[in-house]
Amino acid sequence: MTISIQNDEFGDLMVCAFRYALGRKTYITSTIAELILKYYLLLDDNDCEVIIRDIKKAFEANNYGMEMDRVSWEQVLTKLEE
Repeated sequence: MTISIQNDEFGDLMVCAFRYALGRKTYITSTIAELILKYYLLLDDNDCEVIIRDIKKAFEANNYGMEMDRVSWEQVLTKLEE
């Protein structure tokens, strides 16, 4: 099945999913990081800024999840800062 979603709705959904996943110690972290990397071109500047800011805060607080999650979030951070 294919669904249709507006870009702003997609951005809201991705930010919400990202905020849910950030700091959790579960498989969802890598899933959301992979989806952001796959669809980052569909995110607007504000969505990217929110994700970048939240990742940096999580790194400062050492609250990003497991060490492998840090690697995933670093990849997202690098891609969105390009």
